Amino acid sequence: MPIFLIPNAIAEKLLKSTIKKRVQCVLNDEIAIPRAISKKDDFYYILINQDILKKLKLDFSSEVFVELNLDVSKYGMQISEEFQEVLFHHLDLETIFNKLTTGK
Repeated sequence: MPIFLIPNAIAEKLLKSTIKKRVQCVLNDEIAIPRAISKKDDFYYILINQDILKKLKLDFSSEVFVELNLDVSKYGMQISEEFQEVLFHHLDLETIFNKLTTGK
C-alpha cells in the first residue's frame, strides 16, 4: 500500500495536539480523506490506498501537495445527516454505538 512520509517535526506537532492520531488529509486541493498518522522506526507516515491514487491520477513518481489538519470530527469520519438524526432521537442507540471499538 502506498504511503506518504510526514516530516517528523510536522507529525510531532500534530500529535501533541491530539490523542487520536487522526488527521484530515487534503491531497492536491482536490480530495479530503480521514487518515491516521502512523510511525515506523524513526519516521511518520499515512497510508493511501490505490483507489485514491487512481482518483487523482497519480503514480508512485507523482508530486503531491498534502495538507494535514487535525480531525476534530466526533467519529473520525463524516457521518450522514440521516444517521446523526437517528442517533439524536434514539439515545440508547447512540450509547451502544459509542461503545463500539474505535476503528472497527
